Amino acid sequence: MKRILAFLLMLLLLCPAALADVQSQVSAPAHVTDTFQSNTGKTVITIDADVTVPDVDKIPIYLITPRLFNAEEMTRAADVLLGKGKWTGSAGYSKQNSTGFDGAVRTHYLAELDTIEQTEGLYWPVAVSVVRVQAQRLANGMMHETFLRYSRWNEEAADATHARYNVEDGSIVSPADGRGPNKCAITLEEAKAQADVIAAQIAPHMAYAGCGIKHECIQDTVRPGQYSAVLNTEGLREAWVFYYAPVYNLPCNFAKSGLADYNYSVSCREESLCVIIDDEGIQDLYWYQPYDIVDTLQEDCSLLPFDSIMQVARSILPLTLVSYEREGTGAKARITDIRLGYLRVMRPDQPDMLTLIPVWDFYGTVTFNGSFIQNWACHSWLTINAIDGTVIDRQYGY
Repeated sequence: MKRILAFLLMLLLLCPAALADVQSQVSAPAHVTDTFQSNTGKTVITIDADVTVPDVDKIPIYLITPRLFNAEEMTRAADVLLGKGKWTGSAGYSKQNSTGFDGAVRTHYLAELDTIEQTEGLYWPVAVSVVRVQAQRLANGMMHETFLRYSRWNEEAADATHARYNVEDGSIVSPADGRGPNKCAITLEEAKAQADVIAAQIAPHMAYAGCGIKHECIQDTVRPGQYSAVLNTEGLREAWVFYYAPVYNLPCNFAKSGLADYNYSVSCREESLCVIIDDEGIQDLYWYQPYDIVDTLQEDCSLLPFDSIMQVARSILPLTLVSYEREGTGAKARITDIRLGYLRVMRPDQPDMLTLIPVWDFYGTVTFNGSFIQNWACHSWLTINAIDGTVIDRQYGY
């Protein structure tokens, strides 16, 4: 009996991570305050952040691969957004190949589901609302620019009186920061309740990840039917933007970014769902790049203590912003949210595959040279590997 007890004690000493839940491993506080700065003192990062650690017992490492949307997902989205029995089209792809300057062939996938209800178009009647699904498969098999988009008001319609919102038009989605959208009476709580219901029906594997505010697009007077962002947004209508990210054992940490487009990388986004709500209800929806889990590479992993992660942040965060000292008075950052979650990273040995690993993300806002505010919703200023403390560049994927 003594030998058994001694053996169990040895296991406890040698394998604490396997027997401790994640919170016990990282020992993270619910809230943290601190101040980091560069050697010159011009770059200052103020930490006043809630710390989120999901309540889980273990964190597997997964191998994942990007894929096309399937017919069931397209049909479900059309039933929810256009109305069951109120749309036409096929939940199947039309395919077309194109050859680039380098001679490489890309396969383009397109599916379109339209409301039966029509309105006047620029040249002929068009559907009032539409769900479009697009994807590209590169010559090496990698996926690129895959998304499902719902537009409440078809951009091909002649009527330009309805507000149109496009999170891909190049303008930023700003954090709410306690304010509501311009010319929009619906409250954050009311709009989020609507978005939550829609997200749960369309993508039940996703959870709420953050919100922001987006202004409407303006119709191009030179190119009818084209809508673009504008620099002067004063007086424009705005809407609530809600983001959702997949949940595996951990929620995926959402940050609005994509991998760089290189011939050795998987040039596609993280999977996410974006829902845009104003006083008239849902106006736009974007579901980016679904993935499949191919394999479980590790059933559980050990994480560094939170204090070690903060030591890395203390060293690296000022360095990420110190270049602005050469151009003026430096940068002032405010970190308000620190989260533990999954991020997909590249695999050098399998460039068409990605790995889900646990990371810490530091979210907040930055003011450059005393005036210009880098005020992006759900923007991570630093991503740290929770296993070994290395810094990850989200654009390059490692």
